Amino acid sequence: MCLCDCLTQHINPLSHHSMVGETKMKKVLKRYSRVVTLVLLVLALSMVTVQGVGGDYPVVISVGSADRVMFAPHTSSLADGNWIRLSGGMTVDLPSISFVYDGPDITYGRSGVTLKMYQSLIPDLTYPLDTHQVYKKGDSVTAEFLGESALGEKTVSFMLLQLSSLSEIKDVLDEGFLGAMATLLDSLVLIQPITLDSTGDGTYSFKAPNAGDYILVVAEIDIRFPNLSDSKIYIYSATPVEVVDYTLSVSVDSTVEKGDTLNVISTLDTSSDSYTHVVAMIKKSEYSANIILETAGSIPSTNLYLNGEIMAEGDLFTDFYTGIMDQSDLTVALIEEKLMTAFGSIAFGHTPATQTGTISLSTSSLST
Repeated sequence: MCLCDCLTQHINPLSHHSMVGETKMKKVLKRYSRVVTLVLLVLALSMVTVQGVGGDYPVVISVGSADRVMFAPHTSSLADGNWIRLSGGMTVDLPSISFVYDGPDITYGRSGVTLKMYQSLIPDLTYPLDTHQVYKKGDSVTAEFLGESALGEKTVSFMLLQLSSLSEIKDVLDEGFLGAMATLLDSLVLIQPITLDSTGDGTYSFKAPNAGDYILVVAEIDIRFPNLSDSKIYIYSATPVEVVDYTLSVSVDSTVEKGDTLNVISTLDTSSDSYTHVVAMIKKSEYSANIILETAGSIPSTNLYLNGEIMAEGDLFTDFYTGIMDQSDLTVALIEEKLMTAFGSIAFGHTPATQTGTISLSTSSLST
């Protein structure tokens, strides 16, 4: 039996947002599912990229006839592919993430704002990082932008934005350019100009804010006065930043025979109330994420899949999959179902506890 060597990390995200009672459990699981979807959307959008350096942008938001928001090119290379690498806090092992865009050139228009994606500029990609960081309030966060050499000596802005809901992504498209700027400013937690070195790299460190869901963006903002509507934003990279309420330490044996029970001892760093501790064990060889953005060129035909499990359907920015997003339907059983669909055979368990709980995982149905 191959135990996933990042078992602690699998457990931590499910347990960071614990709760008291069934109602609070649903609220917490809803938030966790929203975070997962947000991470996938941000990474998927970041991976909609073009190979190599050039003047063409694979994703462009236009207002009227003018391009206003441009998503810059990436490559699969970490060293110069316009990616953000985080450090500090706690490390979460990521699955191997690949991205496929299956569809034609598309143009989504609404309220005078148009989103354009160019199929010829979107190759299949593999996300070059295998870990991500999670933070508690006050932790030191270091963000390293690894840019292409063409960005050398350019001054960019590191911006931390808080998203209170996924609808704020939709607002960027709905409100027009000035409305989108207002949304960004309302969500802005910090902004710091950084001059990149000769190779296009730059680093910024800050303290993690209050618990919540954030996106760190590296961008060049070209503000035009007095006509703000003529301004442009060049987004070079974006990555999710998750600041959690609690963390969970885990004690577990490194091996187990198939058919035996694996006992997981989890300890939450809070001393009051009762919480639900949730554990999922995924076979290491199955721990991968194949993200497919599929469309026939219209909003109703656009779907986002993770390992064949639909994460968003219809209007990608508004009608998120109700099986995940609807609080009234969200239960531990549904989370287990979604994990099984995405990753195949898993061991899953949960238990109510205060600070320390023991969860027994059955291994009889797992593959070796």
